Amino acid sequence: MKDYNSFVPEVLFRLYSLRPVVIDDGCSRSSDERHHVTNSGVTHSTSPHPGILTAYAVIETQRAFYVLQPFICYTVSDLVTFSPSKLKEDTCNTRLFILFEVLQAIKHLHSLGISIYDLSLKMIAIDDQLWARVIPSTAAIVGNFVAGAAADDCSGGAPSLLENGQSGTPLFNRFQPSDFSSVVQKWVYHEISNFDYLMYLNGLAGRSINDPNHYPVLPWVIDFSSPCGNYRDLTRTKYRLNKGDEQLDLTYDVSNPESIMRGAGQTPFHVSDFLSDITYYVYNARRMSKEILCKFVRPRWVPNHYPISLQRLYDWTPDECIPEFFTDPEIFVSIHDDLPDLELPPWAKSAEEFVRVHREILESDEVSNDLHHWIDLTFGYKLSGSAAVISKNICLQLVDHHKQLLNHGVVQLFNSPHPPRHQQSSLLSRDGHRSVLEQRNSAPSVGTALPRSFFNPLAELDQLEALYEFSVRATNALPRARKQKQGNKRGRLQALVARDMQTIGCLIVELFMPKIWALNQPDSSLRKRYEHARRICQAHFNELPLCIRHCVVFLLNLGEAWNPGEEIKDGLGEVFRYPSVGLDGLPPPNIDVLLHPSFGLISFPPYFDSLYTCLRRVKSLSAEGCSPSDVRSGAENQKVSLMTNLLTRISYKMGLDGLSLVIPHILELLNDHTTSVQCAWSLFYPVAQSLGPSASAQYLLQPLVNLFDNEDTTVKYLKIYHRSFVNQLIVRFGLDVFLNNFSTLLIEAVSGYKNFDSAGIGCHAEAFVNDVDAREVTDQADDPAVESIHYFAEDLNGEADKFLQDDVFDGDLAERDGPEEDVISVESAGGHISRDILSPALDSERKASANFDSLSVGSDNVAMAGSVVDEAGDGDVHDSGNDSDGIFISVTPQKVNLSSGASLVGADSGDYNVGNVAAETIKWLTHRLGPVLTTKHISRNLLRMLTLCYIGEEQLSSLNVHGLFPSTTNKYIVGDKQSRLLLECLSFIATLYGEHIIQLQYLQHVKELVPTFSKNFTTKSEAGLIGCLVIVLNIIPYMSDALLVDILKEILFAGVLLPLMDIISSDQLSFPSGSLARRVACYRMIDVLCIISLRIGFEGTRQLMTLPIQKFFEGFSRVHDGKMALTDVEASKSPCSASRQRKEEQVVDAERDQDREALHEVRFNLGSNQFTVDVAATRHKRQSSLGALKQHSLSPSTLANNGAEDPVSNSGAGSRDRICKELRETFTPDMAHSAYIPICKLAGGIHIEQHLSNDDLIRQLCSLYDQSLMGQQVQVPQQVPDLERGSLHATSIADSSAYTGSTLRTPALLAGDANFEDSLIVEGNKIRIRRDSHLEGDQGHSRTSILFSGTESAVLRNPDMKADTRRHLRGNWLAYWEHEVGLNDRVRDFNLKQISLQSFHGHTNAIRCLHVLDNENSFISASKDRTVKLWSLRNYGDGSEKSRVGCQWTYSRHKKAVFSIVFLDSIRLVASCDGSIHIWDPFMGMAVKQINTGKSYTVSVMSALPAPSSTILTASTDSVLRFIDARCGRFSHQFRTSVVPPGVIKGTAVSPDGRTVAVGFSTGLVSTLDLRTGYLLSTWKAHEAEIIEMKSFDSRRFVTSALDQTMSIWRYEDSKPSSSVKGLTEPAHWFSFYKDTVVAGGASSKIFVGSCLESTAEVSCTKLKSDILRGNLSALAILPLNRLLMIGSDHGDIRLLA
Repeated sequence: MKDYNSFVPEVLFRLYSLRPVVIDDGCSRSSDERHHVTNSGVTHSTSPHPGILTAYAVIETQRAFYVLQPFICYTVSDLVTFSPSKLKEDTCNTRLFILFEVLQAIKHLHSLGISIYDLSLKMIAIDDQLWARVIPSTAAIVGNFVAGAAADDCSGGAPSLLENGQSGTPLFNRFQPSDFSSVVQKWVYHEISNFDYLMYLNGLAGRSINDPNHYPVLPWVIDFSSPCGNYRDLTRTKYRLNKGDEQLDLTYDVSNPESIMRGAGQTPFHVSDFLSDITYYVYNARRMSKEILCKFVRPRWVPNHYPISLQRLYDWTPDECIPEFFTDPEIFVSIHDDLPDLELPPWAKSAEEFVRVHREILESDEVSNDLHHWIDLTFGYKLSGSAAVISKNICLQLVDHHKQLLNHGVVQLFNSPHPPRHQQSSLLSRDGHRSVLEQRNSAPSVGTALPRSFFNPLAELDQLEALYEFSVRATNALPRARKQKQGNKRGRLQALVARDMQTIGCLIVELFMPKIWALNQPDSSLRKRYEHARRICQAHFNELPLCIRHCVVFLLNLGEAWNPGEEIKDGLGEVFRYPSVGLDGLPPPNIDVLLHPSFGLISFPPYFDSLYTCLRRVKSLSAEGCSPSDVRSGAENQKVSLMTNLLTRISYKMGLDGLSLVIPHILELLNDHTTSVQCAWSLFYPVAQSLGPSASAQYLLQPLVNLFDNEDTTVKYLKIYHRSFVNQLIVRFGLDVFLNNFSTLLIEAVSGYKNFDSAGIGCHAEAFVNDVDAREVTDQADDPAVESIHYFAEDLNGEADKFLQDDVFDGDLAERDGPEEDVISVESAGGHISRDILSPALDSERKASANFDSLSVGSDNVAMAGSVVDEAGDGDVHDSGNDSDGIFISVTPQKVNLSSGASLVGADSGDYNVGNVAAETIKWLTHRLGPVLTTKHISRNLLRMLTLCYIGEEQLSSLNVHGLFPSTTNKYIVGDKQSRLLLECLSFIATLYGEHIIQLQYLQHVKELVPTFSKNFTTKSEAGLIGCLVIVLNIIPYMSDALLVDILKEILFAGVLLPLMDIISSDQLSFPSGSLARRVACYRMIDVLCIISLRIGFEGTRQLMTLPIQKFFEGFSRVHDGKMALTDVEASKSPCSASRQRKEEQVVDAERDQDREALHEVRFNLGSNQFTVDVAATRHKRQSSLGALKQHSLSPSTLANNGAEDPVSNSGAGSRDRICKELRETFTPDMAHSAYIPICKLAGGIHIEQHLSNDDLIRQLCSLYDQSLMGQQVQVPQQVPDLERGSLHATSIADSSAYTGSTLRTPALLAGDANFEDSLIVEGNKIRIRRDSHLEGDQGHSRTSILFSGTESAVLRNPDMKADTRRHLRGNWLAYWEHEVGLNDRVRDFNLKQISLQSFHGHTNAIRCLHVLDNENSFISASKDRTVKLWSLRNYGDGSEKSRVGCQWTYSRHKKAVFSIVFLDSIRLVASCDGSIHIWDPFMGMAVKQINTGKSYTVSVMSALPAPSSTILTASTDSVLRFIDARCGRFSHQFRTSVVPPGVIKGTAVSPDGRTVAVGFSTGLVSTLDLRTGYLLSTWKAHEAEIIEMKSFDSRRFVTSALDQTMSIWRYEDSKPSSSVKGLTEPAHWFSFYKDTVVAGGASSKIFVGSCLESTAEVSCTKLKSDILRGNLSALAILPLNRLLMIGSDHGDIRLLA
């Protein structure tokens, strides 16, 4: 015992690097405190091996050693049994790597001197990433170290499944079958009971009493439907008996419209499971605790939910029975006070009697005769194939192809019918024909017994044949007994190694052939496993993968005869002795021989070693980085670095099979929030490059979508929202996938919902992004047409190219001239936008509101009152201590280049966050997408997202900021700040594509949204209302005067503003957010009215704005004229106040005429170069007479008391009170003052007085507001101007250049200038601007416009709209855009309108090939003039002949006419062919490789294999396909296309999955080949004439066209046509695809459009107009996302058509 206690801790330390904790007499101490006997020759571990299952602790007591290990969810046995779809069946790569991991772990164990003994798949743990960890059999290992030998029967397996209730003997110890066939034979001939045999089958299927999810199942043998009970039908499953055939048919026939399981992706099935875990807990409800039942059955304990009797239990469950109902009476006894015992059938007096009789029934002849049917349904051949369909027994887990790891499920043990149990006699005794129940419940029958079936003399022979046939098919062996012999002794070490090698041999067979291995006893000894493996290999040797055949033959010694009865005497359990010189002269096997590549026993890929080393280190870091967060973060980041280095070194060697091993580990890093961003930034591009678009979308799309959708962001997230990473997504996923999955997420980020808490890190955010900008990589770009100009100085198109040089696209590393700026520049499309924002220009919100007291038209050379211009000239405005006297439109100026397209919306330089980066990315993306895709995916979602910025009271709370957008009220809210970047992006789009975007999308969106508010006014409706006003407010500066006047009445007023005013002042609608939302809407309405008035001028406001102004002020009458204002008025009814009011009215009436004359007396002073407005002297008298108006009778306290209402009630009266309260709190004196003062200044007080019916009320409210300010001791200017009549002081108009950028003057009508109305023409019910008017001319000195300067002018008319108008929509581009935007997204037709959008000139001879890149913003053309040109696709001009675009770069190294070009997506290179192949880089503009094939081989056909392949497929006249690796520029291999010469190859079509290629010949023949093996699949006659073109349609079909004017669609897998395109009037020389439609072109310039899927559909033919195409058609390409057609002519012209 002393040696035992010494060796065991040493072995455990070698395994787990842990010393035992000794627990003795309740005290614990480390084993280091006592002496240990250690083997000095063994190297000790310093850290646990990742391939060995770790241990948490080792505890030593007086009686045993306890090893605490993590719970194992899945083993390799579970993987191959329950989740085989996770292992790719078409390749052995995954199984090979699992084997490699296991062998590496075994190598580590051998280095420690530890044997693996009987290692099986059940003793190898595995996780979701398919990382295998060996679970050593500690007891067997210790026994070997101590005793020096191990008996053959030391299997180290799991304990028995179940103990017999009577004898307590373990099931598998009561008999020792040598193999499965022997056990079957024993059952057939009644040597073992039905119960024992069924439990044995459960054990083979992996079911265990320790696993509720995979518990043993036995059949219900009676149905308890009658007092005696009836035998259950064993030919049907319990699930079928319970559910019925009709319901099973519904779940199986998913196409049935009444199917309860119908839907996309549903798998047809009959049975879900034979025993669910919930049923298990219900069965044991009387013995389980309530906590467990509430956890797994129902969350709330209700005793009535559990069946009260056994009959109810049987009727309720569709599952089978469990062994306890045949063995354990305690299952009926309840441990719960409120749950009674399970009621027994009437014939059972006690639970013990029921168990005994139930067991007798199970063993009865009635059950035995049909039990083999139940076995076939549960474990046998009726689980698959036609037998399962007939039996309605298709099990979901066997057909759903699930790829998640499971450790339980249905297992099919054999594929042939199970033999029935032998009937001992055909003639029964007198009572033998009666059942057990009949014998218990009735008297014995009298008379002679008749046979139950006709006598069959061949029954014995039939049963014997059935048994032997089943044994041979299932186990490849006959059911016979075997003897064992002893052998000779050998050395202990060699014996242990030999035993381990034989175990590995069995393990390999078990891993690679799990279906056949499943019939072996799960805990068999090594000898039994070896016998089984040897029989499998001999019977199914050809089914073994080639990569392991040599190893299996070597390890299992299959080349030598073996005597099963021979046993090695005094051995350590090895089955046979290896010869000294083995197969092919190899030494006896050991772990090093197996792993060494020189021996070649197992064909491991060469990258396995590097891959395993990296993953082993990653797994080690997972074990180490589990302490503090900073330490863990460092370990996690190191994982990403390891994976990055691995992929950089060997990704090109791995291929898809190798990457499938790495992807689970990468997905783990992507799903971990500590590594997700770094993993995406570092690993996405190399992984996606190696996978290709399709596989990348399959594996990486959803994790990246989840990453972008995460709202718990940090500063690291700035990386993934940066345009460099977004460009990688576009390149590797494709533009279509990107737009459908990421565009909305980017826009959500723009709105600020993804912003992180910038406290403490905001100052470093811009530097972080600057580092990202500096690290952009050129080869990750996707716009060669634009980028190439940074490397070549040739200007091929004058100004157009110069404009493109201002665009900064992905991958541009060109240096720029000029000094560096301290601020971070956003290289947005169109210019350089600085985020260095000037200081706010306004004073506090209180002062801004109070300064609407007067209108001052000052000198042009003097700054505005109340502010002083900074000497530095940067636009900063500082408070001068005086009150200004102008209309304030709050705006913060920016340093913006005219071509930047930036909006008026400012940004806080200290608040740089995810939203800012996303906004810059959206701008960059907008420039690339073009107008159609931008409208569909960007601006449409920006408008929708704007509504979400104002949902909820939190978003409507006030915000003390300035300059978010033009405003006269300065009432900003939180939602305004969140919408700032959205509005900036919308304004950028308008600047880029013109004002038609505003008119036809922005305003149309608002106009369509307004009518929905009156139907169901919800929280979203009120947010949409505010959003509509904000949109209108921000887009007015981007409208031209012509557009503004054109839409003013019908759209802005009638369609938007007037309906919104009705809603705001409605006494029928209640705002969900109460008066808060109403007030915000009112303030925005005031801002809109003021900015429109400023745009149309003084007289324009009088003519056009009167109706909206009247409509707006009507809301005050509803509140203050009537019941809602009675209490307010009554408080002011006094004789004094009435007398004062009459006196004031007399003064007002007496001076009205004098004020009107004084208003229009404008003079010009030549000396001072100023205009002077004279006012009558009576003005000052009236001012003193009306001073009493400041003492208005309406006090703020009265209004406050009137606004206090009772809480909202659900009754009608309560709802009415709530609405009244909202209106009183909205239309307040403050609101009246905010609206009335600026509108009087803009339209004139007299005009407002004449046309405003409630002018007196509004004036009283304004006076009340002034009085409230005085009550708050607010300083009022000493000289208060007269506002009540709209008169003006004598003031001067200064030079506009002296205005600061912080405030705006109200325009005055200049004497001698043309009035605004003089520039308008009334045509019917519309107002037009005269063509000779200058409303859009010089805004500084135009006599018909308003004087503004600097930022003031930009507020009203944004100069960016005219800075660069070349991409503004007009002409044909506008017509095309209107048509596409109006189409439904579900429209799949391609309708050619022959609208010319763009002309591309540069080639001097016929165009031979056109290739449009996936992003649809660049294309490549090849011509007979021996050049290949690179073009940019941009909407320039109006689509006329004048709108010509030159190429961006030309490749001119060809010596012959170029007839083919392909783009290699994986390596981003172009291959062009003129007989020889040239490979060049379109992004760098440089040649990479020129492949001269020689005179004997001239390439006539060239195509590219789909990504991730970098292979070019070429063909010549010798009917041979040759493959070129573009990475090295060499021929790699070749395939012969036919046995006999079929003619010259005219075309090829490669399937998108890269597995099959179709080859077309000049004789009309077509051949298909497997690209993986080169096998010729089929050859058939496809056409009667020469094939001229062929392309792949999808992974299953391709299309061919021939000179016989036919076009057919074929399937790759056979030679049968799928459909044909009918109606061609000439051969289709070129064709391409748009969704399900083929677009073909003929030599006579005809375009044919037809369906590829409907064989009966006719094609439509369109003859191209002569003015569109000069010459004949010579090339054709489709832009599917934009629904455009590109054609080339034999004159060298290229046209883009819609």
